[in-house]
Amino acid sequence: CIVSYMRPCRFEDGDVLLQEGEQGENAHMLLVLHGDVSVEATVMSREQSVVVTVLGEGGLIGEMALLDGAPRVATCVAQSTVICARLTRRDLRRMMDDEPAVAARLLASIGERLAERLREASRQQRLYHQLMRAMQDGALVRIEELTRVPSDVQDALITILSEKTLPVPELNTEIPASRGFNVIATANDRDRGVNELSSALKRRFNTVVLPLPDSAEAETAIVVQRVESLRKQLE
Repeated sequence: CIVSYMRPCRFEDGDVLLQEGEQGENAHMLLVLHGDVSVEATVMSREQSVVVTVLGEGGLIGEMALLDGAPRVATCVAQSTVICARLTRRDLRRMMDDEPAVAARLLASIGERLAERLREASRQQRLYHQLMRAMQDGALVRIEELTRVPSDVQDALITILSEKTLPVPELNTEIPASRGFNVIATANDRDRGVNELSSALKRRFNTVVLPLPDSAEAETAIVVQRVESLRKQLE
């Protein structure tokens, strides 16, 4: 059983779970059982790191270093009380010796996670392209049915909404937004979708619950009313 090779660990809000650049023969992987963890990367153009994504229950952290022992590429910070299960490289080797079939299933599962991450990266690139154009033009971006957008793509919005910049850690740079840029997103609270918003992303939005429109004209009237209300607040 995989669980018998893992050890529970607990972190409080603000604790660093993994540090960027950290390297060691006994590198470990963490499985998030409870709480939210932000994944942050260093960008040379900024003094502080930027949030790349936020992982919740079921998220894997540090699985690449578990496999190759290479330095960490990001820092992971607890955004609340976090409970994890930890598996070290030493314990993985022991599992491979004692229970090779179990170890094979674990490695296959990690491989599936990494493959899905690559697919999500492709979806992120499409979103980034739309956002980058809007940020450069100072335009509004509308995202329909946000709860049906993959979680990693949702979390790409966190830094963009909070700091109005699009970080590109791979190039050690970032793209600032022009004046007027913002994001409008919709979500149906009757059909909540398959990817609930993380608490970190919810805090970035000013949420307004609107009545269900009976027609296109009613929907247009609601939008006009809300825009006028926001305009008055900004004056």
